[in-house]
Amino acid sequence: MAKLSLESGGIVKIDWKAYTPSIYQALTGINGEKALRRVKENVKLLIEMGKERELPLLVVSTLVVPHYIDEFEVYNIAKCIAELNPETPYVLLAFAPQHLMHDVPTTSRRHMESVYKAALDAGLKEVYIGNIWLLR
Repeated sequence: MAKLSLESGGIVKIDWKAYTPSIYQALTGINGEKALRRVKENVKLLIEMGKERELPLLVVSTLVVPHYIDEFEVYNIAKCIAELNPETPYVLLAFAPQHLMHDVPTTSRRHMESVYKAALDAGLKEVYIGNIWLLR
């Protein structure tokens, strides 16, 4: 996908669920240790591949799930990304209750503001909030 995106001028989006392996596993049902190792490898690879490109090759996003994804999680994800390239776009997405997680509330505006600040504090320069209309 990265090679095709380089050739076509597209981008690759990686959804980085959590920094802590147990939280990653709770949110996805897969082995958090292995998944995080793979995510970190892929982020590093894509940042390296996109170095010579004017537009970013990679965009990373995190779904801000209340009671799971907090300032600690976002700060540490953002720090990993910033150490590779602080210009990498990072999108924080509001969570809305669906399917199996219908008992978890929608992301609050206050919660989103605090994780947004954490991402900036970690050294990222391109941090965005997606789907703002969902914030409560």
